[in-house]
Amino acid sequence: MNKLIVILLIMSHSVLAQTQLTLEEAIRIGLQNNFQVQISKKQLEIARLNQRVGVTERFPNVSFDLGQNNLYSNNNSPINFIRGIYGDNSLNADFNANYTLYNGNQRNIKTNQLKYISQENEQQLKNTKANIIKEIIESYFKALIEKEKSQVLRETKNLSKLRLIDTKLQLSLGKASNFEVLRAENSFLIDSSSYLQQDNTYQVALNKLNMALGADKTKPYILTEKLDIAKDEFNIETLRNKMMSQNNEILAKQVETILNQSKIDLVKSQRYPTIGLNSRFGKSYSSTRFEGNTPIRGNISNFTIGLRASIPIYNGGELKRATNEAIILNKIGELQLGALKQELSIDLISAFTAYQNQLKAVKLNQQLVKNLNSSLQLVKGRLENGFSNALEYRTIQLEYVQSNFNYLESMYSLKSYEIELYRLTGELEKKY
Repeated sequence: MNKLIVILLIMSHSVLAQTQLTLEEAIRIGLQNNFQVQISKKQLEIARLNQRVGVTERFPNVSFDLGQNNLYSNNNSPINFIRGIYGDNSLNADFNANYTLYNGNQRNIKTNQLKYISQENEQQLKNTKANIIKEIIESYFKALIEKEKSQVLRETKNLSKLRLIDTKLQLSLGKASNFEVLRAENSFLIDSSSYLQQDNTYQVALNKLNMALGADKTKPYILTEKLDIAKDEFNIETLRNKMMSQNNEILAKQVETILNQSKIDLVKSQRYPTIGLNSRFGKSYSSTRFEGNTPIRGNISNFTIGLRASIPIYNGGELKRATNEAIILNKIGELQLGALKQELSIDLISAFTAYQNQLKAVKLNQQLVKNLNSSLQLVKGRLENGFSNALEYRTIQLEYVQSNFNYLESMYSLKSYEIELYRLTGELEKKY
């Protein structure tokens, strides 16, 4: 009785130690722990900080300068008005302010650039998240598939065990031979070995899921999600339109193209004059003392304000070179955007075609599993009634196992293509 209690306590502790994990929770944990996502968030934080601060040229440049000088002189030159030994001490304070009134619209161009940089970083963060979510979902369903395979083999192993027990009973009744018992035992041993190998494969898949979640230690999660077919009926034209308007890679590259255009505008703006306002307020205190005399003290105050203008005339063709380079870089960016759209369009068509074919395969495998399950029940009854043999039963049993495996693998492939379609159309975060 005490041993039974101990066993029950161990079993209950093992169950409690396992944590149920939904797909939604897995994505939340994975995004929270992923270093690349954290880096992208910090980069976006910097971009937004720069955007909030804005271009410094919008504000005056203000400075306060303070200086103190000490002079000791022994002047015996006959041409100087002041001769002899004297010391001079001075304290100078200057308050300067400069403000750019006009610089070829560079202020607005740079302000817009900061906004575009922030938008680009935002799209890059979304793209990083989408890739991580895709990896987490695939790892989650891979572990789920391996778990389902383990259950199929566990069921097969249990059936083989019951078959072995029944064959031994038939041997004791004289209705079976030792050869039949040996065959039944071999089948049970093969199925037991297959189950153990598959259970190990399932544990490896769980470890990979933990890695995708960014966990330091492997946790024995209980996966709660169900394998199902997406309710969405995909249409290639609808998918293409969504991709062109929502795909994170395309949106990021479009912002980059706008940034390249603004770089052209910024270079061209250097052709225009720069006009600024300067002002200065200064205060100077001095103290001069000749040897043997009382110090002579004084101070000077002054205030100046004025305009400055800088007009570019010639800089050795550097401005023209920089303009042409910016135009070429902008063209390269447009070509890269076109190439990206073309590449993603091909990926979309491939994923869509593969999804449609895999959907057909899933339905075929579903029907095959159903048929073989019925066949297995029929041949089992035929065997028990003496109208079949162990070889026929074993053949149907192995076909049933393989059909289940094929069905599960086709479901995993279908889910992978479904996830890829959502990623390409920029809807992965919305769906999961």
